[in-house]
Amino acid sequence: MRTITTRDYRARDAQACLDVLRAAVRITGRKFYSPEQVQSWLSTTPALRTFHRRLAPSLACRVAVDGCGVYAFANITQAGRVDFVMCHPRRARQGAGRVLLREVVDAAQAHGLSTLTTQASRAARPLFEACGFDVDEPREVMGLACFGMICRLNP
Repeated sequence: MRTITTRDYRARDAQACLDVLRAAVRITGRKFYSPEQVQSWLSTTPALRTFHRRLAPSLACRVAVDGCGVYAFANITQAGRVDFVMCHPRRARQGAGRVLLREVVDAAQAHGLSTLTTQASRAARPLFEACGFDVDEPREVMGLACFGMICRLNP
């Protein structure tokens, strides 16, 4: 198993994170959603500046890096919503998502948050469940089946 190197997100990581998001939706997403749903999801990805403004104020935003650069990222908002956990398909299922999710959950707990939420895609649901999140209710977001999930942290 490869070593997973993580660090805090930096402004110059925005393009790489956006590329990871698009690759994950385009490649991994097609295993779980129709071509029309994947295209709809891709059409909602924000412009670079908007994307950075979404990640920068996070309570925690972490990236996984290797010799090729950023290949995964995760963030959690000030309110305790896990906004993204994304991994490039070339490095999927190697533990980076779990490591990054654990890091942002730990940051939330260190800031006194006791309840975390997310809207997990079909692809991400097993990761969140393995990390202690429970399905609150099935939802549809942007025409995609997803899952409202909640995690209550022990103080």
